Amino acid sequence: MDNASLNDRGRAQAKACGERLRLAGEQFDIIITSSLDRAMQTAEIIAEEIGHVEKIILDDTIIERSAPKYSGKFHTDIVKEHFEKT
Repeated sequence: MDNASLNDRGRAQAKACGERLRLAGEQFDIIITSSLDRAMQTAEIIAEEIGHVEKIILDDTIIERSAPKYSGKFHTDIVKEHFEKT
């Protein structure tokens, strides 16, 4: 499992997401994230942007899984390859 931190682009994207949510008037009671570094960093940046820092819940049942065989493939292509009969 890759536990890399967010890079500059990822931080900018998280900040922009939080700004859009704030400007849209979206409000959340909690933010749930996995314990992967980049997921927690994303949640923290978004929480800061929307003014909601207190309630970030870690839940590793939503942690991403590594599937190198499918890396870089679109979901539709995987379905065609494995589940659709030709």
